[in-house]
Amino acid sequence: MKIAVASGKGGTGKTMVAVSLAEVAEEVWLVDCDVDAPNAHLFYPCKCEDEVTERVSVEVPRVSDEACTRCGMCADACMFGAIAVLSHRVLTFPELCISCGACQIACPTGAVRLEKRNVGTISRTSPRAGLTVLSGRLDVGEPRAVPVIERMKLMLDDASPELAVLDCPPGTSCPVVHALEDVDFCVLVAEPTKGGIHDLALSLELVSLLDVPSGVVLNKCINKCINKCIDHDAPERLCASVPVLMEIPYDDGIARLCSAGIPLAHIPRWRERFESLLSRIEREVSA
Repeated sequence: MKIAVASGKGGTGKTMVAVSLAEVAEEVWLVDCDVDAPNAHLFYPCKCEDEVTERVSVEVPRVSDEACTRCGMCADACMFGAIAVLSHRVLTFPELCISCGACQIACPTGAVRLEKRNVGTISRTSPRAGLTVLSGRLDVGEPRAVPVIERMKLMLDDASPELAVLDCPPGTSCPVVHALEDVDFCVLVAEPTKGGIHDLALSLELVSLLDVPSGVVLNKCINKCINKCIDHDAPERLCASVPVLMEIPYDDGIARLCSAGIPLAHIPRWRERFESLLSRIEREVSA
């Protein structure tokens, strides 16, 4: 079973929930798909010798000036503006390339060849028996998260664990869509703020479009009397069609735990709640 933990915005507590779900499972893979800013590994410090790393590469075009006739067919074939043909040379923009190979196919003289370009790194650790942590990280300046996410999901499929928890990137953009592919359930972590409510609506729309079963965990819940400017009933109204799986209070003690790298599920009363959450997700999936 694959459980994705997602959120419409950053800072809602998505990683905290993902790590705590992984902590209450005996055999589980925790996959940090937030490759722009991975942080699940901060809960599991390890020695360098215990870490296995793999480079992730993509194919980008290289044009031979000798074979190129400057006909422009490669640039015409590229839908992403990754090639520009000038009078005296051809410019390529690897950051814009999606590795489709259309430029190579279109070239009539064989001047375009594809070469490997490193874009990120995946690390694999086993902090405890039964737990495997995959963490992807983009190289500095790289704009495309999807190749690293796709590689981690291939590694996950090859391993075929009974349970996997995917810590998705925040938001609703392409990396999130790729992270949500083929998952059995999505936990949407939201906070009862105006921005959180707005982005929860977007996330609910996304999982509906992808036909992914989902439920909501409301984090940082506070008393309605504290702040009248926040519409605290809005999350419940949005969740009319999906279950609210758990509510987590606004508690600076929880924030201190996370800042110290301690999973919330290490606290006995919270461990029981996350065990119940995992059991409920399993029931939702099997229903």
